Amino acid sequence: MSISKEAIIQPFTMPSGPSIFFDVDDTLIKWTPVDVEIPDNEAVTIDCSGFEKKYKFNKYNVDMLINMAIRGHVVVVWSGSGPKWCEAVVKALKLESYVWAVMSKPSYYVDDRQDSSSWIGKWHFTDFDGNKLHNWDSVIK
Repeated sequence: MSISKEAIIQPFTMPSGPSIFFDVDDTLIKWTPVDVEIPDNEAVTIDCSGFEKKYKFNKYNVDMLINMAIRGHVVVVWSGSGPKWCEAVVKALKLESYVWAVMSKPSYYVDDRQDSSSWIGKWHFTDFDGNKLHNWDSVIK
């Protein structure tokens, strides 16, 4: 797939400072089978391109996104399903005022360092039961 030059308005410049990227699928929301009942206090209805479905949201990760934005981090939300899906999820979760950009999840990166963990470094995972696994300290308290 190529992007026509006419489709490119201009490069988007993000603010300087710390940044954090949140995945959508199984991070902010959980893909649930159609026959699984989701309690209303754990659910969000997402409308994307006219298709509406109820999903379970991950309260722990949504709260962390808000807290990191309040602390001054530039928040980007990405998904392998693309930016329209990200935008629909951000709107449904009412996170518009915390998120700077939405985008497709990168397929590749090019950098002068071979090992991305040497510069990306910090990662975090919270499952839907609140169990945390991460390699950073005190960032999410």
